[in-house]
Amino acid sequence: MPTRSQTSIPNNYTTLNTEKLPNPVGHRGDVDQYPPSYNTNTVTCKSKPIKKSTKLKVCTYNVRTLASPQRLLELTHALENIDCQILGLAEVRRLGNEIEKHEKYIFCYKGETKGLHGVGFLIRDELRNNIVNFNGISGRIALLQIKIDNVDMSIIQVYAPTADSKEEDIEKFYTDLSKAHHLADKLVIVMGDFNAKIGQPQPHEDLVTVS
Repeated sequence: MPTRSQTSIPNNYTTLNTEKLPNPVGHRGDVDQYPPSYNTNTVTCKSKPIKKSTKLKVCTYNVRTLASPQRLLELTHALENIDCQILGLAEVRRLGNEIEKHEKYIFCYKGETKGLHGVGFLIRDELRNNIVNFNGISGRIALLQIKIDNVDMSIIQVYAPTADSKEEDIEKFYTDLSKAHHLADKLVIVMGDFNAKIGQPQPHEDLVTVS
């Protein structure tokens, strides 16, 4: 049964006006002081499903912000030189639960706090008819369900809190991750930025002693 934040891929969906703008400066975890606004257009796209026996190439990347149109434009241009069909995104820093159509990609994202956190996917348009569902679980977890060669599979993209985050934030993350895994297909990929750090640094832990 669809959840409240579940979003289906429509036949008509939104594309941004991707006029090239100056390059912004952003830092990991910072709140964007000037959240973006966009001009939108409606387009209809008819794409064929991915060909049978084609390998699916999936990647993940912490983008450190896609809050402005020029940042998204830079990323899509960079992807033209990367052999990746589905790119999982962390630190998108956009507010909303949206699916947008761009020139060669479908951009799905979920954000609960303006200018902070946020996860999503950039999906090559050739895979449009393979997308079953996008479900923004939270600002740190998103679920993409696709069908390839009659095989149902799910991709869970995460942006985990750091080890020194509030206990309630960490607990909520794992609760939401369990929810996403429950909704996912049997074949599932869990990927993203896990902020992998075990506890606080200990004295001399960077030293190796050989006896």
